[in-house]
Amino acid sequence: MNEQDYINESAKLIMNGKIDEALKLYREALGIYPENIDMIYGKAFILRKIEQYDLAIIALDEVLSINPEYIYALYDKALIYKLTNNLEKAINEFDKIKNHPVVNKFVFNQLGLISVDKKEIDTARIYFEKALQIDPTFDSAINNVLKYIVTDHT
Repeated sequence: MNEQDYINESAKLIMNGKIDEALKLYREALGIYPENIDMIYGKAFILRKIEQYDLAIIALDEVLSINPEYIYALYDKALIYKLTNNLEKAINEFDKIKNHPVVNKFVFNQLGLISVDKKEIDTARIYFEKALQIDPTFDSAINNVLKYIVTDHT
């Protein structure tokens, strides 16, 4: 298989819920193509999904050493900090990418959730509104406004 075949096959496995098989395939592929940034990121993505956060961070750092502006790696790294309750690191990482058009609505939504965790509801409202200004149909932000803003403050 060539590099793209490995990536495509891994994506199919992930979509079919065969996460362990996808991770195994990425590891096999990286033995052949060790510098393929998309494969390294794919491995990191899976590691995050299966909550192997320390290993995911290592893989994300490897991606970022090749391309410091790889937006999905930057986003996932910030997300892992949030998931592991390292909120200040998460905020710092999200702040670096909050204006990137590929991820900005997701970043503002995550910053809103962090604000909820910190009991800063007014700040959360601002972040959720920013996400919705970017995409008024963004379900996650809409649900968060209903759950955390409308419910708690009506």
